[in-house]
Amino acid sequence: KHGVQSSNAPVVMHLDIKDHGNETVLLSITNNYDSSYLRFKGEGVGLENIRNRLRLIYGNGRLLSISAADNTFTASIIIPKRDLQNAI
Repeated sequence: KHGVQSSNAPVVMHLDIKDHGNETVLLSITNNYDSSYLRFKGEGVGLENIRNRLRLIYGNGRLLSISAADNTFTASIIIPKRDLQNAI
């Protein structure tokens, strides 16, 4: 519901997981959105919470990236494999 709560059109979400060898796993979630809606006050708290958790678990808050273009929003998280067993 977050980020698309004002959409009158169906929202399609895609989850993509890519294994990048011995180093990392890339998780990406993509959904469509209506760029004509105004952003809500207080937005971004959830994303900042994710960055803080990644910083606590992996020592790096820059593992989350977000982008918005052509009415498509993408959030991607890089998970270092060397720490994957410790995070579970």
